[in-house]
Amino acid sequence: MATAETQSGGGNFFPAFLIVLATSLFALLAYIVINTAIIQNTGAAGERKDAFKALVKFPDDVRRAVNVMLKSGVPVEKLNFAQTATGTNAVFDKVSYETPPAASGIAATWNFRGRGADGSGWFVSGIGTDAAGGADVFGYLSGLSQPDCEDINEALGLPETPAIEKTTVNLGKKSKSKAVAGDNGWSFNARAALTPPDPKPAACVQNGKNAKGEPLYIYYHVIVAK
Repeated sequence: MATAETQSGGGNFFPAFLIVLATSLFALLAYIVINTAIIQNTGAAGERKDAFKALVKFPDDVRRAVNVMLKSGVPVEKLNFAQTATGTNAVFDKVSYETPPAASGIAATWNFRGRGADGSGWFVSGIGTDAAGGADVFGYLSGLSQPDCEDINEALGLPETPAIEKTTVNLGKKSKSKAVAGDNGWSFNARAALTPPDPKPAACVQNGKNAKGEPLYIYYHVIVAK
């Protein structure tokens, strides 16, 4: 009887061992899968963050090139931002044009707004002069998502939440020569209207809504503050 009991007990050990081994292997596999996903997500997040740092650097490179042009005697109202332009007034003959980095996921391309010889154009309130004739020169990206806008503000060192323009800025209609900055259709005024005011030469803000009532976001970056 003792031998039979011993043999019976020994016969149950191997299946139990397999169950324990299978459970351990499953736990190990789950650990590997989860940690691989974490590493991949961390890498993707880091790549995206680097992409937005590069994105906000480009208009600063343009600003520096334009400053050199202005010091050489090019009038601010004669700056030419056409990508294929060449010559003394051609900005992208002096600095390479860049599209947003692929890792940012932004499909929009850069546009620029200058100022007229009479000072007409668009303003960024609180930057340079807000008086008549003080329109600024800036680049912008429109059609952004809220996460894009938040990541841009983070890259700029600003609070992530976009400030909201009370009056939608219409980039298809510039101000008249005697217009001033403020809560109007030709001024980015959202940050200057904060309490306390916190105007910045570059920021991503909410600018109006689409036909469905969904918020629209735009990133502006001053090239020349007048």
